Amino acid sequence: MIEDSAKRAKRIQDITFILKDLLKVIKVVYMYPEDNPLPQSLKRSFSEKLVSLVEEHGDISVKVKQDQLFYEEESVFTDKSKEEALAGIFFETGITRFAFTDGLDIPDVHKLLDVFKLYLNSPCHSFDIVAGFWEAQIVGFSFATVEDVALAEYDDKFDYQDYLSRGGADRETGPRTGKSTDEGYQKIFQGHIDLDALEKVDEELSKYKGKIDKSKPASREELLFYAQSFGTTDENFGDGEDEISLAAAEAAEKLGFTDQPLTGSSKPNTALILNDEFVLSEEEEERIHNLVAEDAYFEPFESTVEILKEMLLQETELPGFSETVAICEKIGSEFVQQGRLLEAAQILEHLNEIQEEIGKQHPVWVERLKEALVTAGSRERLSHLRDSLNANQEIGAGILRKYLSNFGW
Repeated sequence: MIEDSAKRAKRIQDITFILKDLLKVIKVVYMYPEDNPLPQSLKRSFSEKLVSLVEEHGDISVKVKQDQLFYEEESVFTDKSKEEALAGIFFETGITRFAFTDGLDIPDVHKLLDVFKLYLNSPCHSFDIVAGFWEAQIVGFSFATVEDVALAEYDDKFDYQDYLSRGGADRETGPRTGKSTDEGYQKIFQGHIDLDALEKVDEELSKYKGKIDKSKPASREELLFYAQSFGTTDENFGDGEDEISLAAAEAAEKLGFTDQPLTGSSKPNTALILNDEFVLSEEEEERIHNLVAEDAYFEPFESTVEILKEMLLQETELPGFSETVAICEKIGSEFVQQGRLLEAAQILEHLNEIQEEIGKQHPVWVERLKEALVTAGSRERLSHLRDSLNANQEIGAGILRKYLSNFGW
């Protein structure tokens, strides 16, 4: 029992970590262009990890709540904010449950991440992510939506042959509104217009008719008097239309409505309808202003540095940590070549700082960090620094000193 409990605890922990990695990879994939090495490396690493996890633990079925994800009734992920929301992505799109199942492969995980990228990059998240999942035909990934739950309650046990054998009568479990027989239905259409009876109606309406202004269109109350139903039998239903029309005209003449102008429903103004659809609400305008303001203050280089710091803190195993350090090296070298020495110095400074934090627990990780710092100060990297300084003469001595100070010189 202790062994089973330990296995379950490890499975819960692995699923928690893989969901955190999923959010991290989704953020990087949608922020960076396709040809950038960072999203490509992360997608490959995450795909391999997720596939191996499914092979190890079997199917992983996750239940979606508004801001939490559950595995076997235990919370495995909680949204911290709108920017750090994974459960919110599924919840807002109507997905109530998703699962990674047997048969999942690395290309399938790439398809899954591509659908997330289309959704997050679409204006106001207007892309239909559910349709995107269906069209991508991702093997090893299944999900359920709110519509699936509603359709699950549909009664599929209706016996049509039994229904016909009972003469088409209503089922006992269904609602009843009266006898549904052909005989009762035909009675509605039997009988003819009694013109003598209309004279009595005319006497009752004598006071009302004196108040009618025939120069104006008939009001709703006036038009109600035309609501008479005239029926025929099956034999003369198609041939009695002219007779009914004449009888109706005679009835209208006796009531004094023959000279009333015809009124019809006004056609909708398409321009007004379209204008209403394109007019933004106050909430939408505020959201757009906030997005524009955020875009104005967005700084891609600083944001990249913050993402790298977060990635280093999220790693719990040496292979993943070593790969993240390699990503830091590549991006730091790219920053130097583009003349962004301040941001490159921040990356090296962070590598120095986390050495003290993890030195006692992970001495092997510290060696990997030292190797990265030595490589950054190598002859080849310094030649890149020389070329960058020649191409970007606006770089000051203070920034250069801050960058070189990370090597302990």
